[in-house]
Amino acid sequence: MTVTSYTDIKIVNAALVKAGSSAVNSISDPTTDKEAKCAELYTPAIADLLSAHEWSFNYVERTLAVNADKTPVQGYDYAYRLPSALLAGPYAVYGDGSSYPVFDYINSEDYIHCDYQSLKIMCRIIPPVANMPLYFISLAVSDLAMQFAESVLKKTERAAELRIETYGAAQLGGNGGRFASAKLADSKTKPARSLFANGDPLSNTRY
Repeated sequence: MTVTSYTDIKIVNAALVKAGSSAVNSISDPTTDKEAKCAELYTPAIADLLSAHEWSFNYVERTLAVNADKTPVQGYDYAYRLPSALLAGPYAVYGDGSSYPVFDYINSEDYIHCDYQSLKIMCRIIPPVANMPLYFISLAVSDLAMQFAESVLKKTERAAELRIETYGAAQLGGNGGRFASAKLADSKTKPARSLFANGDPLSNTRY
């Protein structure tokens, strides 16, 4: 579901303005050194932020499709292509409609090789910008502004100010500021774990 109207260029330009610079026209087709540098920094910055915490919005279930042009390895019957936007995982694999994870497969070269006729996985992806919640967008703008101030604009003092705003004072070890606020906001979107998530603790007691 679309949750924001942001795009990658809107994030970049918001970050440039925050860093004390003017906006650019494009990072998908850069024509200036400034645009090229912003484009170079953008994707790794977003990937790093997505990897820095177990965000609720990029942990997803995906149904995989068989790639008939890929030869399965080690005698398996099928080769399933992993999502192109895969950030990490798969953390769990479900074959042939099973409700429980299966383990008879090989994960190799962006494919899962197995004998299952249908396959689903749980994984972390790099979602479309429009599907990123505003608390993460705000963090991304702040992080990129810090990087732009340092690498593009060469404004070391502004970069230092933005680092504190984004990650807090040095003694917080990078876990303060907007990063901490975003993690707190994200935690409120996750369902509370039930006391009985792993079964009834009374009936499961061993004697």
